[in-house]
Amino acid sequence: MQGLLSLLLLALPTTPLPADPNLDHEITSAYAQIRNADTRSDRSVLLQALAKRLSVATPDQVSSVTDESIQNLTDLLNTDGDIGRVFASRALAAVACRAHGALPSLRATLAEVPAPEADVLPIVLAPSFSPYDHLERAIQTIENATPCLANPPQD
Repeated sequence: MQGLLSLLLLALPTTPLPADPNLDHEITSAYAQIRNADTRSDRSVLLQALAKRLSVATPDQVSSVTDESIQNLTDLLNTDGDIGRVFASRALAAVACRAHGALPSLRATLAEVPAPEADVLPIVLAPSFSPYDHLERAIQTIENATPCLANPPQD
């Protein structure tokens, strides 16, 4: 199953989200687009684009992310099974200094996902997209994150 998921994720075209100087607005907009997407394929493309966008955000942009946006990213962990777990955990890791509030949800999701079996050899030569590994890495990244450079905006 993981090999098939790996191939599916590698074959997905990437549709970049339009750049917005307000990262918080981008997250809110992407969240709405993902929730309103008609197909699993559309949602996975949008999830991947959001994770990629957040991975290149500047520290100033990340510090502007609000708790509401972190909650939206956390909600995406439950979107379309493993695909949501992989890309939402990547997105949360990308904004790690603001994502400490997501740790309980990440840990709960990690507890629900079976750990990859070390004695099973991969059938496919594609890199593994185990949600367990991504969740584990996101938790470590967030736990080790230093505080954001600037204070988040007050609502």
